[in-house]
Order: sequence, then structure tokens, then C-alpha cells
Amino acid sequence: MSKLNKWLYKRNEAGFINKEHEKLEKYLMIGAGFLIAVTFFSLVAWVLIET
Repeated sequence: MSKLNKWLYKRNEAGFINKEHEKLEKYLMIGAGFLIAVTFFSLVAWVLIET
């Protein structure tokens, strides 16, 4: 078994992979992406305003 398969098996065994956690992880990823985008664009706007 590869390392990834072992890791997935351990996660599955611990009960982390189920629908609720998948949904939560999806929303966390969207939220993190949104925060990164907002931070980046505000930084760009600030640089443009200051110059």
C-alpha cells in the first residue's frame, strides 16, 4: 500500500471522512480562498493608491 492509501485508510478508520466533514472542509476551503483573495486585492489597491 502506498503512503497516501495508508493515510486515507487511517483517516477513514478514525471516521473523519464522512459527508458532514466533507461539507465542512469545502466551506473552510471556500472561506480561506475568499480571505486570501480579499487580502491580495486590498494590498494591490493600497499599493496603487499610495503610488
